[in-house]
Amino acid sequence: MHDEVPGVAMRVIDGWSGFIIEWLVRGRLDLGVIYDHTLKSNVLRIEPLAEEEHYLVCARKDPLARREEITLAEVSRLPLVLPSREHGLRVAVEKFMSKIGCAPTIQTELESIVGLKQMTQQGKVYTILPRGEIEAELAASLVSRVRIIEPTIYRKLFIARSNQRPATAPMKAVLNVVKEETEKLIKAGAWASKYLG
Repeated sequence: MHDEVPGVAMRVIDGWSGFIIEWLVRGRLDLGVIYDHTLKSNVLRIEPLAEEEHYLVCARKDPLARREEITLAEVSRLPLVLPSREHGLRVAVEKFMSKIGCAPTIQTELESIVGLKQMTQQGKVYTILPRGEIEAELAASLVSRVRIIEPTIYRKLFIARSNQRPATAPMKAVLNVVKEETEKLIKAGAWASKYLG
């Protein structure tokens, strides 16, 4: 990134979409990547970036790890660990399940991606996450992923910035790099499912 935008100091923050939106509005961030943003607002300018498929995540030795696919109706009956209803991941899971007349069986609410993955690794509970969130754990054979079907869970990612701050030349340059790198990662099969930028 520094080669493409020399002289620009970068600070990268990881967080839930709700927090990123708040930080953008408060001026703590110039750009953010957020999920499923449908809020009509004069405060944020958003544009589609990518679409991500979400998978059932289970412990490596779980019997379900041997399966390639599982229906969403079956997933609804599993003991799930997910964040609370304040978070977009939970909202998305409940929305997709409600379309087929189901609701998730929530065993534990946990507000941490790291925590979701750690609980799943221990077994007997499951979570739902995109592949990008579990690449390291998959590579280390700590978890397995199973494709969810009927229907598949897809969530859209958007790149967002505050309309209350000027779009400077460095910000535009970083925005272009984010789009280019996202497209490259998706074409290489390393992240997400579909480029929308």
